[in-house]
Amino acid sequence: MPRTLTLIRALEVDDVARSLAQNLRAAGAEVIFVCDETRGAVVTAPYEKISLTEARLGALGLAPLPAKWGWLCGDMCYYAAAAAYPDYDRYMLLESDVFIGPQAAQTFVATMEADGAEVIAAQLDRHAAPKRYSRGLESMGLDPHWGCIFPVSRASARAVDHMKTLRLRAIKERPSDKINDEAILAAAAFEYGLSHISLEALLPDMFARSSFDTNPPHLFDAQIAAPDPAKAFHPTVTYATVKARIASGEKNYNRHRLRRVLAEAPRDMRRTLKAALEEKGAS
Repeated sequence: MPRTLTLIRALEVDDVARSLAQNLRAAGAEVIFVCDETRGAVVTAPYEKISLTEARLGALGLAPLPAKWGWLCGDMCYYAAAAAYPDYDRYMLLESDVFIGPQAAQTFVATMEADGAEVIAAQLDRHAAPKRYSRGLESMGLDPHWGCIFPVSRASARAVDHMKTLRLRAIKERPSDKINDEAILAAAAFEYGLSHISLEALLPDMFARSSFDTNPPHLFDAQIAAPDPAKAFHPTVTYATVKARIASGEKNYNRHRLRRVLAEAPRDMRRTLKAALEEKGAS
C-alpha cells in the first residue's frame, strides 16, 4: 500500500484546524502541520510540523520567492514536505479551514487511500475561462484553462517533482506574474499527463459545491455540534471569528456572504450576528 503523508496548512492551530487533525488521525491518516512561520512560531503539539520560512524554501532552490508567497503559493507545502519526508509515495494537503467530521473522515481517508490517481483536487478540470491566477501560465507556453481549487488536494511524489519544476520555471521566467498553487497543481497534472481525478467525481456527496467551495463560509460551531456523516465543508469559521470580522470589516462580511453561517447558526448566535451586521450597516 502506498504511504501517504497528510499535511495541514495553517497559520495557527485553532479549533477548526485541531478538529480536522484529530478526525483525520482517528481515521488512520499520518498528520503533520505545515506552517508559515515568517511571523513567528506556531504551536502544533502534539503534532509534528514543517516550518515554512524564506530561508528554508531558499535552500530548496525556491528563490526569489513571489510576493505574498505564503498566501499565493500553497504548493510550497508540498516541496517542503517532500524534502523533509522523502520516503512517502503521496502527499495530501488540506487547508486548516476545512471541516470533516469523524464519520466523514473515515470515509474520506479510506477512499483516498484506495484511489491511485497521481493528482486529486476539487474542481480539477479544463475550465471555459482561465482562473485569475492561472493566466500567467499562458506566457510559459502552458494551457491556462486547466484549474482546480486548493482546500484539499493530493499529489504523488512524482507529481510534486513536476509541480516544483513548473514553480521554478515560473519564478525564473515570470517573476512578476501571480501564478498560484491551483494553477501549478492543475498544470502539472495535465501538461505531464498524470493520472488524475476530481474530488467531486471520487466522492460526489462529500465534495458537492453546496458544502465545499471557496465561498460562502460555513459555521464551525454548528458543524462540530452535529457533524454531517457524509460531507466535507469549506470554508468553515468559528462564531468568534465571524463576530470579530463583522466588527473589523475584514473579509467584507455581509448578510449575503454569511447566508450559510446564518442558516446554520443556533437562534441565539443568529440573533447576535444579525444585530452586529445591522450595527455595521452590512446588509
